[in-house]
Amino acid sequence: MTLAPDSPPPSRSAARHAGRGLVALAAATGLWGAAAASAVAEPAGVTHLLFSYEHVEQEIGECLQVPFPIRHDGTSNVVMQSRTRAGLDYFSLRYNTHDVYTNVATGGSFTANEVVREADAHLTDNGDGTITVEYTSKRTVTVHTPSGALFGVDSGRVTGTVHLAVNDPADPEDDEVISEEVSEPGGVSGLGGFDLCAVAVTLLG
Repeated sequence: MTLAPDSPPPSRSAARHAGRGLVALAAATGLWGAAAASAVAEPAGVTHLLFSYEHVEQEIGECLQVPFPIRHDGTSNVVMQSRTRAGLDYFSLRYNTHDVYTNVATGGSFTANEVVREADAHLTDNGDGTITVEYTSKRTVTVHTPSGALFGVDSGRVTGTVHLAVNDPADPEDDEVISEEVSEPGGVSGLGGFDLCAVAVTLLG
């Protein structure tokens, strides 16, 4: 997982409109191939997913330069909501992820928590079979050392505008992205971007 304010996350609100749905959400949030996933009963317009996953980084081709195996255990709580205003469907996404990275050789571990909030702020029907979506995206990663002390925080915010072709008005997932503009990110980077392998060497080596 890599995050820095100068590397804004992709718009999952736009991706939702673009028709990738829950599978894309799982891939975008790093949950693809999760060991377990379950849906939680919610009111209409709300999708709530719980994920848990575990693997060794080197076994999936990551952190191959790190001289000790890194076990990754995590859980994610994902909520997507939709609501209709003036005939247009607004979407929002929020998820919280808790990850534990362990040096298998020593048993030492550190934690990383990620919080993402994304939402459509304003939709415009352009009258030509397209809509314009203005959205905001906020993301924060917090890392704690094996002793529980704060190691660093990355926090960033972007806004964006996406132009969508509406193929089927009854199916927002069938929309097609024509163009997208994303603002320069703002925020702070106490981690300088979360490089898992480098942090593992520093905290677990």
